[in-house]
Amino acid sequence: MFKKLTRDEEKDLADRFVLGDSKAQRMFFDQFKNLIYSTINKFSFVEKNEIDDYFNEFFIRLVVDDYKRIRQWDQRSRLSTYLVTLLRNYLIDEYRKKKKNQAVTDDDEQLPSSEDNIYIQELLEYVRKAMDSLSERDREIINRKLLEDETPKEIADALGITKDAYYVALNRANKRLIKLLKKDYPQLFHGNGDDL
Repeated sequence: MFKKLTRDEEKDLADRFVLGDSKAQRMFFDQFKNLIYSTINKFSFVEKNEIDDYFNEFFIRLVVDDYKRIRQWDQRSRLSTYLVTLLRNYLIDEYRKKKKNQAVTDDDEQLPSSEDNIYIQELLEYVRKAMDSLSERDREIINRKLLEDETPKEIADALGITKDAYYVALNRANKRLIKLLKKDYPQLFHGNGDDL
């Protein structure tokens, strides 16, 4: 089990990774391989015998085009959070390809309509913009909970607070996010925007 890197250590690792430093690339792989494997394993459409293929393909995608995807990391989130976001987007694309290539035999089985896809993309963009307006601490708490799937104890320890204080902080961060969404994107909420 590798220790969690500080933000400065993550930046240094990413910088050396894109410069082709073989030691940094090995460390990068060792540091994040368990996170990548566990994230892939959470997607129900992925068969057990496909996990290694998705794992290898994802790492290939990180290095193509002169490490373009790593260079695009803007350090607003943790590197691990950024990698999980990239991976989830990749796996969702793969799922859509699978569904398209799959013959539809049941009349009830429908691919999402283009309108549904547009709505989902708009919703994700609204949430991303609202997240950008939160404080760094609020963003980190929500990202660690939702994207990195860390336990309350892990998050509390990383933030240097008690577990009880973490629950309070998470609740407040969620409320601030919802308040921002209600203020800037009231169309996401029913009625007058007072309830979800």
